[in-house]
Amino acid sequence: MNVHKNARLTPAVRYLLARRVDGGWIVRKASAAAGISTRTASKWLARHRLGGERRHHDRSSAPRRCPHATTPERIAQIETLRRQRMTGPRIAAQLGMARSTVGVILRRLGLGKLAALEPRQPDNRYEREAPGELIHIDIKSLGKIDGVGHSITGDRSGRKRGIGWDHLYVAIGVASRLAYREMLPTLGREDASALLERALS
Repeated sequence: MNVHKNARLTPAVRYLLARRVDGGWIVRKASAAAGISTRTASKWLARHRLGGERRHHDRSSAPRRCPHATTPERIAQIETLRRQRMTGPRIAAQLGMARSTVGVILRRLGLGKLAALEPRQPDNRYEREAPGELIHIDIKSLGKIDGVGHSITGDRSGRKRGIGWDHLYVAIGVASRLAYREMLPTLGREDASALLERALS
C-alpha cells in the first residue's frame, strides 16, 4: 500500500488505536490521540473486531468481479494479430472492439510498440586483437575566438569574421582503446598522414 506522507491513519496507527480501546481507553480519547474524528475511530474499531490486525490494511481498489472483462481467448486473438504487425486501430476494427481496450491490452502484453515484436539486435561493435592493427581517427573543427564575444558585451557591431579554424585530430587504437590527439591547422591529407605516423610511433 502506498500511504500518503501526511496520512493520519497508517495500519500501525489503526492497530494502536484498537489496542488502546481494548486496553481501557474510551473511544473519544483514543481518537483525539490519533488526531481523527470519533466516527472514523469507530469505523476502524469495527473493522478490527471483525478481522483483527489484517483488517487495518487497505484493500485494492480493483473490483472483485469484472463480468465484462476481455476473455483470454480474445486476448490471444489480439496478440496473434499484433504479431502479424497489425496496428492497434486495425485490430480493434477487425475484432469489433474499442481502440482504447485494444491499446490497454497491447500495453499489458508488452506489445504497445512495434519494436517489441522483434528481438533487439546486439550492438555492432568491431574489435581487433593486436594494438595498431586498426586506428580510428576523428576530426573536430573548432572556430577560433578573438576577444570577448557579444554574449558578454552585448555589442554585435564589432564582430570579426574569417578568423579561421583549428582542427582537433583524435586517433584511437581499436584494440587498446588508447587515444592520441593533436591540434593541427588544416584538414589536408599531409596533416592527417603525419598525425597517423606520430600516433603509431
